[in-house]
Amino acid sequence: MSIITFKNKYWNSFYQSAVNKININHPSQFAVFTVGEARGINTILEFGCGNGRDAFFFSNYFKKIYAFDSSEEIINKNIKQYSKINNLKFLKYDLNNNFVKKNVLLTEKKAIYARFFIHALTDDEIRLFISLCAKLLKKNECLYLEYRTEKDKKGKKVTKNHYRNYIKKRFLNNLLNDFNLESIYYVMGLGYAKFKDDDAYVARHIIVKK
Repeated sequence: MSIITFKNKYWNSFYQSAVNKININHPSQFAVFTVGEARGINTILEFGCGNGRDAFFFSNYFKKIYAFDSSEEIINKNIKQYSKINNLKFLKYDLNNNFVKKNVLLTEKKAIYARFFIHALTDDEIRLFISLCAKLLKKNECLYLEYRTEKDKKGKKVTKNHYRNYIKKRFLNNLLNDFNLESIYYVMGLGYAKFKDDDAYVARHIIVKK
């Protein structure tokens, strides 16, 4: 079994369980931060949307939200859960397949958002994702990332079985340089994404297309 197939099966199983039941009216801290920063934006593309709580939150502030996840289980749940939200669309997407622009409006000013997504990818998949972002973003449009850093490796985890790739700053910065992207805001530390006993050592990153 490939790591891609394994991860997809894992996430489908995870979202079938009761573990992931979080109040849909409670966005992540990073989503609130992003709304404050992403002024003048019409469209948000969210990758790794999970249960849709941030996408739902964004629908109150932006004209159009496209929320992607590789788990068919959670996408189907979200479609049913948020069926009355007209400016919110959930779509299944696998990084290893070509990005399908069908039914996705990319002409208006947009931002890409991914919270706790890239550390769930392999190094090769992160490169694919950064490459995709560089293709989708126009000049001066931004990518908003929050992810676990290498300093989080020994920290306590609430969900111990997740695949995690603890991101090294140099690795990501080298990728940004490869794809004509530039870091314009970076902060790293504890307290940004605390959940129960899991106080993740994360980085918050705003990246702009040059």
